[in-house]
Amino acid sequence: KVDIFPTGKLLNVTFIPPVHVNSTDVVAQRMLQQLSEAQVGREALVQRVSLIMSEDHPIYSSRVHGMVSMAPNQTSQLYGLAVGQMQHPETLHHHLGHNVDAQVRPWTGEVPHVMTLQLDKHHWFFAQGVRVHNKGGGG
Repeated sequence: KVDIFPTGKLLNVTFIPPVHVNSTDVVAQRMLQQLSEAQVGREALVQRVSLIMSEDHPIYSSRVHGMVSMAPNQTSQLYGLAVGQMQHPETLHHHLGHNVDAQVRPWTGEVPHVMTLQLDKHHWFFAQGVRVHNKGGGG
């Protein structure tokens, strides 16, 4: 089920996703990365990923090993979920098994509406590679 909500306060959660390589590519990748970093710097090499989400949306924090949001009281009242306070920066869980450090900032772009999944059986899913929880409740 997909629900559509009016736009409220939104967050831009950005992070650098981990690179998935097989063991034969690791040495070549490290050599290329060292050469490239020396020439242009790491920030120019990486593609940041953004996840636009409402401030009350629960997301998995590797820092607390549980759910957090930027508006934990609102998350609790609206969805019946006990969550901790999201920090800036926050450590998130990526589907490749790595933790990623995410920057959390207010989103100022245009968004006409927000869609959220409400899952019946499994309440966790991955959005842009990081573990998030649906707003429908459940564990």
